[in-house]
Amino acid sequence: MALIALTAVVSKTRTVDLNTRAAKEAARSLSQLWFREVRSSLRIVAISDEQLSDIDSEMQKLLRFTQGRSRTDGYRKSLRKVRRLIDEMEVTREVALASLIVDQPIEATATNFEVSLIDTLEKLVPSAALAYRQALSDLRDPARVSFRGTANELRSVLWDVLDRLAPDESVMAAANFKLDKDQKAPTQKQKARFIMASRLGASARQTAEATIGLIEEHVGALSRAVMTRSSLSTHVVTSKTETVQIKRYLDAVLSDLLEVSSD
Repeated sequence: MALIALTAVVSKTRTVDLNTRAAKEAARSLSQLWFREVRSSLRIVAISDEQLSDIDSEMQKLLRFTQGRSRTDGYRKSLRKVRRLIDEMEVTREVALASLIVDQPIEATATNFEVSLIDTLEKLVPSAALAYRQALSDLRDPARVSFRGTANELRSVLWDVLDRLAPDESVMAAANFKLDKDQKAPTQKQKARFIMASRLGASARQTAEATIGLIEEHVGALSRAVMTRSSLSTHVVTSKTETVQIKRYLDAVLSDLLEVSSD
């Protein structure tokens, strides 16, 4: 989404220099997302240091663009390179994920629903299956002291499922579709609505959309709370409780999206 937002801003620019607030905010958001979340998750699946460093270089360049007036062509060149590198990395990641999923047994303590959900995700969205497995492992680890990453793993499960089952172009091509105000691409709620439109009633769709909103709200609150709690023991207990609640919301919405029975 951050890459799409910045690309949209740059594509509409006809001036030699690009110095708008929108461009700077989009470039900063993309760079921060890469260094704070995406990069670490890619190292888990054996993405080479060379591939990571190539994108590191472009993300640093985009971040420097936000510190002053920069040429529009510079943005365009960096974005083209980032898109090419991400496409190459996607192939490497999917191969690595397939290997990891085969080698990693399902947790012996997983519920019947969790086993069914993992099986479904492995067939449809392997990256989401791996992230869900990792979240289960984190929540069952008595020595774990941080759950911020676990919450982000759970959110990435939802994002991966929605992106795979409801690509932007398909959602935008649907009858009567309209982008939400100030959005350059379909929202997660719109993607969920698209997936369920043909098989669920309006009330069920509204429930799923509301649940997605709760997931986003709780993940954001958990990340912010990391810096405000002075007691480590309080933080660990509270953040684990919050992450378990995020998982409950995720299980509920995936049960509807993927038609996996929660019985």
